[in-house]
Amino acid sequence: MSAVVVLDIEGVLIDVSERIKRCIKEVNKKFRISARNINELKGEARRYFWEYFMSTRYLDLDKPILCNIELAKELQRQYKLILITGAFCNVAKVHKKKLERFGLKFTMFCRPIGNKLPASIFKREIIKKLVSKGYEIVMIFDDNEKVCRILSQYSRMTYLVKGCERRLVKRSELKFY
Repeated sequence: MSAVVVLDIEGVLIDVSERIKRCIKEVNKKFRISARNINELKGEARRYFWEYFMSTRYLDLDKPILCNIELAKELQRQYKLILITGAFCNVAKVHKKKLERFGLKFTMFCRPIGNKLPASIFKREIIKKLVSKGYEIVMIFDDNEKVCRILSQYSRMTYLVKGCERRLVKRSELKFY
């Protein structure tokens, strides 16, 4: 059995906050609205946001989250790293090059173009395949609470990540450490 650590890319290893802001700005300009965050976007404006965000258009705004990259480098000494991202593969390939420059060695799973499954379902299916192939998921790191709750059943430890802060998730309840 091979022990692995699973990490999300966007929001865990790569800070996408500036790309989000730029995409919201684009949506506000196009639809003449004043949304401050993604949750305020509805209908066509929300679809337009995701179209831009899931493209390579503003990837130059993304920055590495160095504390989590250092953690991943430390973990790869003992475990195989598996990166699972909800980003489309064309975007993930750009992130892959950035992360490899930091010395990370990993296997990456990304969302095929056109896949519209919720991130929690998309990632769960990959995790289930890994487990069925005999991988032991030691730790999972993700920035989405729902994803963490769903994936926690497959891992000894699942962490909700916000910047450099990591909170342990136990099954369906969050524990703060």
